[in-house]
This record gives sequence, structure tokens and C-alpha cells, in this order.
Amino acid sequence: MGRGAGALALFGLTATLWLGAALALGVFAAAPAGDETDYLARGTGFAREGWAALADGYRPPFLPLLIAGLDRLVPAEALAGAARLANILTAAAIPALWWALAPSGPERRMFHLMAAATALWPPFHLLAEAAMAEAPGFFLVNLGLALALRPGPALPRALAAGAAVGLATLAKANAALMLLPLAACLAARAGGGLGRGAGLAAVMALGTGAVLAPWVAFVTAEMGAPRLTTSGAKNLLLGTGHHDFGFGSASAGNGGLPEAWRQRHLPALRQVGDTRTALPGPEAAAMIAAERAAKAAAGGPERQARVRGREALAGRLAAAAWADDPLRQARYGAAKLAHSFGFSLRGPADWLQAGFTLAALGAALALAWLGRAGIPAAVGLSLLAAAAVAFVFLPNIRLKTLLFDAPALLALCALAAAILPARSRAAPP
Repeated sequence: MGRGAGALALFGLTATLWLGAALALGVFAAAPAGDETDYLARGTGFAREGWAALADGYRPPFLPLLIAGLDRLVPAEALAGAARLANILTAAAIPALWWALAPSGPERRMFHLMAAATALWPPFHLLAEAAMAEAPGFFLVNLGLALALRPGPALPRALAAGAAVGLATLAKANAALMLLPLAACLAARAGGGLGRGAGLAAVMALGTGAVLAPWVAFVTAEMGAPRLTTSGAKNLLLGTGHHDFGFGSASAGNGGLPEAWRQRHLPALRQVGDTRTALPGPEAAAMIAAERAAKAAAGGPERQARVRGREALAGRLAAAAWADDPLRQARYGAAKLAHSFGFSLRGPADWLQAGFTLAALGAALALAWLGRAGIPAAVGLSLLAAAAVAFVFLPNIRLKTLLFDAPALLALCALAAAILPARSRAAPP
């Protein structure tokens, strides 16, 4: 079977498997919820208003543009389902990507093992079932990693992998943190010492910057200050424990913000606009509706002042939460970090995540012992990136999966590819 036919067959099998899972879970019948509603609103807003719908910079444009395209093809009541279907198919293309880019030679087996692993790894596919930006982020991070690994001239690969990171960042802003792990991987495998490695990293950063430059220039012009996204300060506030992530942020055992702190800062929290955890349900819903109507009506300097003021206020509230009780925040950050990697051990999914993390770290250490520096460097740096995001910002499994899972799977596949040929050579004829 040729390379293209194999990739197409793998895509079909993976799509069938995970579409069946989505149908069994009732994914397409569910009403939009959480961040889905915002992505869908921005996509339909772009279809009506153009770039003005994205001018506050709160969400990167990749998924809203996709939703805007789908909005022209399907009726409004089918839009959420169409976006979910597009995401499921995008995640199903990840294994086909690894198969199609597999080089000839000794590393072919590693790429084929990655194709199998990414086809069967549940987080890539289950998290893609929502109308959110995870699926394109997962796909593009895997693309950047595959490009960094392929043999061939290093400079074109560095530029292409950097462009893939830039596109991933236009889907999920946190994907920008993958630039350093991928650069370290490519530089270590290319050889040539520190100077050559730094040069390749600079070329990769150039590729990322070239892709991001138009979006950053647009948001900067709209907001009056350089920005990739305007969501950072609010997420920093949420990460102090203002939002309950499902393991008791207000409880004494896990730290976070006590209810008394929220009540003391309630007026400021209302100004920030995150009313869901600060107000009763009906009051919160009415306030959110009023805020969205105000956003739609405002533009130009008024929008700039509102967004930048809210951003600054969220940052001050987060700083106040850390200043009030830094030890509590540090404990809560550690709990968030453990939670994001599965070490809260609340059930089978957490046990799977925790075991996966430990196995990947073990594989990375074994590869380093075998003298294969590039992949262990990517695993270590991506682990640090995911841990930092969880500790300071959000303990969201989606962010950990974006930043850590592809390099972690790669370490396991690379170790398997290194061991299996040795066993076959040792076997009797």
C-alpha cells in the first residue's frame, strides 16, 4: 500500500472509530455549552460583521473563521454539530499526518508507531468533540513535531515547523509555548553545537512570527497596545481559585480563593465580567447577556477602553489574591498542577493520565541514556510548559494535552522503535 493510500485508509478508520464514539455519547445532540457558545458567537459574528467581531482579541481567529465558513453552508441550528464534526475529522487526520510524513530509513517505524498511538489516544479525540479550538491545535502541534523530526535540510524544516507553531497559536494561544520544545528537538537532532542550535531556533521563531504578525498587528491596532490575546489576565484571575475547576477550589484542602475573598471583591469581579461564580444563576445570566449586548454595540476607542480596563482590573485582582495569601496560592497551584496531569486520582481517567505521564518521563530518560537527546529535550520542555500553565493559570486537561501529549507519545514510540529492532536481531533465525 502506497504512502497516500495508507494515510487515507488510516484516516478513514480513525474517523469511523471516533465518530462512532461521538454518536454513542450523544455529542451531536447536545446544546452548545461553556466556551463553545463564545466560539460559535464569534464565528457567526464574523460572518455578519467581519473582523470587527474578533477585534477584542479575546479568542485567536482560527476556529471563528472556520465557524464563519460553516455558517455559510449549514443552517443555524446545525452549526454547532457541523463545527464538532469538523473538529472530529481534524483530530482523525493526525494519525494520517504521521503516516504520510514517515521518512524512509530507520525512523519510519517511529512515525508509524506515532500514527497508531495518535489514532488510539483518547484525549486527542474526545476533546475534539466540542466546538472549540483544541482539534486544530492538536493537529498543528503534531505537524510541527513531525516536521522537526523528519530528516533533511534543517533550515527549511525549522521554518516550516515554526510556521506550524504559528498556525497552532492562531488556534490556541498557549501553543506558542511549543516553540522552544520543538526548537530544542530539531537543534539536538541536527547537531552542530550550540551556535547552530541557536540559529535553527531563531529560524523557527521567524517562521512562527511571520504567521502571527498579521493577527498581532490587527489586535494591536484595535486595542492600542501589542497583544496576541487579551484573555491572559482573566485566566490568571481564574487560576487563583476564583473559578471551581471541579476539585473544590474554595475548600480548605485544595486552597484557592475562599468565598469571603470573592464577596469582598464582588464589585470588581462584576466589572471584570466573570460573573458566573460570583453571582446567583439568573442574575449572572442577565448580566452576561447585558455585557454581550454592550460589546456588540461598542466599537473603536470605547471598545479599547473597556477591554483594556477589564484586562488591567483582572490583573490587579489576581495580584491581590497572590499578595493576600501567597502560601495558599502556591498550594493551590501545586494542586492544579497535579490535577492537570492526573495525579488528583479521582477515577480511571486520572489514573490513565498519571500513568501516561510517568511512562513518558521514563521513556524520555531511557532515550537520553541511549544518547537520543532531541526527543527527551522536547518532552522535558513541554512538561515544563504545561506545568507552568497549570500552576499559574488553568489546570485544564485541554491545555496539558495540547502542550505535552504529542511529545510524550513520541517518547514512548521512539523507545519502542529502538527496542523492537534490537529484539528482532537477537531472535534466532
